[in-house]
Amino acid sequence: MDIFRNHLEEIDRDLSALLKRASDELSKMPIGHLKSYTKNGRQYYSQEHQRNGERIRRGINREPEIISQLARKEFLSLMQVAAEKDVQLLRKLMTKYQSLDPKDLREEMSRTAQNLPEEMAISGWVLTQNDPDRARALRMEEHRRWALEDYEQSTFKPEQKIHLTTPGIYVRSKSEAVITEKLFDYSAPNRYEQVILLEGRKFAPDFTFMDAQGEYFYWEHAGMMAQPGYVRNHVYKMGVYERNGIVPWKNLILTYDMEDGAINTALIDSIVRFQVLPRL
Repeated sequence: MDIFRNHLEEIDRDLSALLKRASDELSKMPIGHLKSYTKNGRQYYSQEHQRNGERIRRGINREPEIISQLARKEFLSLMQVAAEKDVQLLRKLMTKYQSLDPKDLREEMSRTAQNLPEEMAISGWVLTQNDPDRARALRMEEHRRWALEDYEQSTFKPEQKIHLTTPGIYVRSKSEAVITEKLFDYSAPNRYEQVILLEGRKFAPDFTFMDAQGEYFYWEHAGMMAQPGYVRNHVYKMGVYERNGIVPWKNLILTYDMEDGAINTALIDSIVRFQVLPRL
């Protein structure tokens, strides 16, 4: 396995996904671009575009959402141009890339050298299993394959899965969508609502991961704690989990929406970086 080429292919996939997300978001942006000027010490903003060769300008000081959207539109447009150039350069590099896979290099060796035991020539190869970076790269590749394999997914109220995420997975809530997007941004392989059997009943943790030792750990997000029925079910499920060794201090991450239903995106980002990724 040539991990360097795998890295290049992974970057290519990430850039392609980034371009798609930027394109989708840009398609929903207002027309024109953002302009500003200062008068009597005050900043004024306008939305400008061309129509039939004529410049159209509209004041938008009282529309902060439009100001924000046009600023983000400029950012996304610049990012799109840069990413497209990077994709072109990367793919050009990949067409000329020479494999560093030991098996490929061995095939180019002389017949005399090929007839010798493999360990005599390749044992000193820099990319060995003892290299922690290579070991992690190989492990993450295994995790990605595992995440894409078929698995039993919860069929409970499928009509509730209405939020389409970048990986192409439909989830039940906006909070779960935020978590899914963060996991995707950080390339953290996972399975959504994989069914597990506990005490004769089927449960489906929101997100299932495989750690570096090949053991599962889970992430449950509770988003409707203002509803008594939801709370009772959540408490019951946590009890079943605990009796079966699925506990927060070992192999379970628990997060909750705020009282008003909002989600702390910064917290989700931190959890992915400091609780999920180090375990993979």
